[in-house]
Amino acid sequence: MTEVGGDGTSSAAVDEILKTLQKNRRLDFEKSTAKQKITGTATKEEFKKTTFSFSAALLDGMLVVAASLLCMIILLVVTKVDLIGNLTNPDAQGMIYLATFSLFAGVSFIYLTVNRIFIGCTPGEWAFDQRIGKPEELNKAAYSLKVVARSLVVIATGFVILPILSVLFNKDITGSITGAQLFKKA
Repeated sequence: MTEVGGDGTSSAAVDEILKTLQKNRRLDFEKSTAKQKITGTATKEEFKKTTFSFSAALLDGMLVVAASLLCMIILLVVTKVDLIGNLTNPDAQGMIYLATFSLFAGVSFIYLTVNRIFIGCTPGEWAFDQRIGKPEELNKAAYSLKVVARSLVVIATGFVILPILSVLFNKDITGSITGAQLFKKA
């Protein structure tokens, strides 16, 4: 061990403080687990209705874009198509743009629906303590239909219109339309 003052007292004092902190942390943990064992119940999570979260949407947006790019790369490698050439010289109907948007919309739908049906939230919502519906709703058939409807409405409105309206009116408009309400841990 390196000595700061040359006499060893400062390093011994630091070691003693660290030992005390570690012992206190262990005691706090033991008290909280003992209290849960005595009462026999874990703390019940409370949820309250909330609105759109820009931070959660930003994280989810990054994950959807990354997944879409991965799918695009796989598609281009398998088909050996020149994407840049097709984007700069599209056909008369502009099908390349429609196909690119469809790929993005499909990945978004799968991402939103699968995460919310099986976990109850997307990774962005989870990171910011949000979820669609309450935990007890997760195993009901109507929940899955509501989540599918919510995903379709969000994609159909372009990911922007309803979140902006939700922030302006301070109400989860998409949840009101579909019945799949957005909740936050209280």
